[in-house]
Parts: sequence; C-alpha cells; structure tokens
Amino acid sequence: MGVSRRLKYVPVEQTCPECNVMFTYQPHKPRDFKRVFCGQTCARRHTAKQLRQVRQIFICEYCHITFTDKTFAHPTRGRRFCSVRCRARWQAENDPLWRQKLSLNRANRPRGATHERFGKAPHHGKFIAVPRPDGTILMMRSRPERMVAAYLDWQGVHWLYEPRRFTLQDRTYCPDFWIDDWGCFWEVKGWFHAKHQETVRQFRACYPQIPLVVIPPAWYHWMDRQVQAAYREVR
Repeated sequence: MGVSRRLKYVPVEQTCPECNVMFTYQPHKPRDFKRVFCGQTCARRHTAKQLRQVRQIFICEYCHITFTDKTFAHPTRGRRFCSVRCRARWQAENDPLWRQKLSLNRANRPRGATHERFGKAPHHGKFIAVPRPDGTILMMRSRPERMVAAYLDWQGVHWLYEPRRFTLQDRTYCPDFWIDDWGCFWEVKGWFHAKHQETVRQFRACYPQIPLVVIPPAWYHWMDRQVQAAYREVR
C-alpha cells in the first residue's frame, strides 16, 4: 500500500480578536494557518466595524443635510451632494447653461470610425468555459451562449463562434454563432435594448443577403431544457 503524501498538522489554539474566545481548529493546508477569527460571524462583525471607522460626515451643499460616506470614495474633495437630484438642482440654479454644455460635450464625443474602440471587441471578456465534443475548451461571454452551444452540439450541427466582424453604418458588429450547416448567423440576446435593435437593423440593411436570427430568452431556455432532458435519459 502506498503512503499518503498529505501532511497531517496538529490542532491549533488561538484567541478570536472579536469575541476574545479561545477556539481550536484543525488545519489541513498551509493556507489554513492564516485563520484569524473563530467563525464567519466574527469576521463579518470585524469587517463592518472597519468600514464604519473609515466613513466620514459630509454636508450637502444644496439641502444642507448631513450624510456619511466612505472617505476613500472621493479622496480629493469629498462628497458635495447627498444625491444626484441635489447636484442637478444645484447646477440648474447656479449655472443655467449646464444642460447645454453637457449636451455639447456629448455631441462632440468621437463616434463611429473616429472612436478608439471602433472595430475592436467589447471590454467584457470571455469567462464561460464550454467543452466541445472534440475535447477542446472554448471560452464564451455568457451562459445563454453556452446553452445554445450545448444544444447545437447535441444536434450535431457544425458552428463557429464569432468568426467575423462586420462594419455597419456607425458601428461594428460580430454575431455570436455562424451555423455552417444552415448558412445563417445566430445572435443570442437576453435583454434586447434599443441599441441592440438598432445594430440588428443596420446589419440587415447593410447585408441583406446574410440571414440573421435573434435568439430570445424563451428559445435558449427551451434549448437548455431539451439538452438536460436528453442527458437525464442517457443516465
């Protein structure tokens, strides 16, 4: 019989700094020796006390009501207003043209091809690991995309994930799936906002010869139920 390589540590006794109670715990790994508190309740109480200590009292410049906030939230000047509404009212009374200035600044922002992010992938990365039938791992951006990928693999359909980025009128667009067997793109959408609707409209206007199917939540949830039912039958 082989000898286990797992080290056996002796129990450790120490005092909890929050409740001053002596407790004993059994470490199993070297990182277990970093334990300080006897339980999660004391650890949360200690964290709450530390957060209350770093808060500071401010006075709103519009309604003159005192409020507290973290000191590291605004290290240079602190908080001046207790809410966004008070800040907007203060700006409207002291600078009547602030709305025009704000609109002008937004209008002068770079858009379309002049924007630095034009033609590049979005900031949110790919953190969802999807195993493929050939044993490889493909990273995706959301769980609904993983549901659709599992359904396509279950159906034996050949597909590609974000294979091409298209240039539209004032933006670029990369559909989620290219279904090679059916010759169309699939776009998985959970919240179909006005900006996303405009992107789909521009794509269909610029590339009318390429079919684009938008997959709503009801569809990809149905696909997930079909895959889960098939797996339960196999088991």
